[in-house]
Amino acid sequence: MRTGLPLEQLRKSYANVAASFMMAGESADTTRQIFQDMNTVATTLHLSADRVDAVFLALSQIDRKSTRL
Repeated sequence: MRTGLPLEQLRKSYANVAASFMMAGESADTTRQIFQDMNTVATTLHLSADRVDAVFLALSQIDRKSTRL
């Protein structure tokens, strides 16, 4: 994956997003595709590492809340 973000940061973000999406019943392929697409958008927009963390945190929280509805 082409990105300007540190690998460790991406690993942590993916782990959080994947856990939330799996709990919501999403497939691994869907989870990976969403993560890759959001990472591509973040890279294209030249978002800072902090902003990218915020995006992935928001995705995790949205998906966690959807499992409670």
